Amino acid sequence: MCLVLIGVLLCTDVSFLFIYITHICIYIYIYSLNSFWFKSKVVRITIPRVICTNAMKTKSRPQKKCSTPRCVHYAASARSKFCLECFVKRAASANMKRKVYGGNGKGNPDNRGNSKGNPGNRGNDTIGRTKKAAGKRSALRRCTNMVLVMKAPWLDLILSGKKTWEIRGTQTTQRGTIHLALSGAGGQIAGQCRIAKSYTIDRKTLSKHFTKHRIEDLSIVTYRKPHVWEISHARRYKQPFVYDHPQGAVNWVRL
Repeated sequence: MCLVLIGVLLCTDVSFLFIYITHICIYIYIYSLNSFWFKSKVVRITIPRVICTNAMKTKSRPQKKCSTPRCVHYAASARSKFCLECFVKRAASANMKRKVYGGNGKGNPDNRGNSKGNPGNRGNDTIGRTKKAAGKRSALRRCTNMVLVMKAPWLDLILSGKKTWEIRGTQTTQRGTIHLALSGAGGQIAGQCRIAKSYTIDRKTLSKHFTKHRIEDLSIVTYRKPHVWEISHARRYKQPFVYDHPQGAVNWVRL
């Protein structure tokens, strides 16, 4: 107001007075806007946060009693049904029943089948023995996936343990257990053996080890560089395995 009065006294001209008053009004308007913005910011910052302490409180569950009749103890935890002592007793009783019955805890004496079997019922042992034998036979077939195809006289000598050297024209990198199949038998695996070593040999040394290769007439060995495949742990299968022999396979077949 002082500025307004001073302006009125100083300005004798009406035009200057109007301009001065207009400037004063604009200044007051801008100041009011700035003060309103500042106050709103202050109010917004100083709003107290009301924290509900009741919502943060968790309700404690009441302890359950043990489910065993006439037991005065409480359960071991909120999810368990029995106290620690009753749980140990029930576990020991269940283990004792398993040892007595041989099967589940609810079975009759000597019952190894289902819980509703008659006394003396030991389940289906015949099927069990058959499945066990089938599992052993399947594991015997899966012991290796390589099959060496051989002719009849040499295959019989190897499976009988009399022949430990297989004479071939090339070296082999195959080691370990392999299947032995009979050539021209329509895909039958007769036994297995292990290949330990493979190396070249001359004819003079070959003629000195007849007991190992079992070749009476060495003239049938027409290889330029004969190679020895040392064979061990040969065995014959009780029942031959049948496999799909691919057309054109001569020496090796991969199952």
